[in-house]
Amino acid sequence: MLLWAEQVPVPKDFSYEETKPLDPVLFSHKFYVTEKKLQCPECHTKVFQMKKQAASAQMTMKTLNIGEFCGMCHN
Repeated sequence: MLLWAEQVPVPKDFSYEETKPLDPVLFSHKFYVTEKKLQCPECHTKVFQMKKQAASAQMTMKTLNIGEFCGMCHN
């Protein structure tokens, strides 16, 4: 059985810039797929929408700090 990561190319790293007053955050899909052994559906659709290049206007430091989006796993 093929895993999602074997069926779908791993997207390139990107920088999340809306982090003021903190520095931007580099996000690596490869890290989560290879190091953490997560599959795409574990974050997409549970945490993020599965739309190419989709960014949520609701993803702010405030929403991250209350446990939404990346804040579901990171504090």
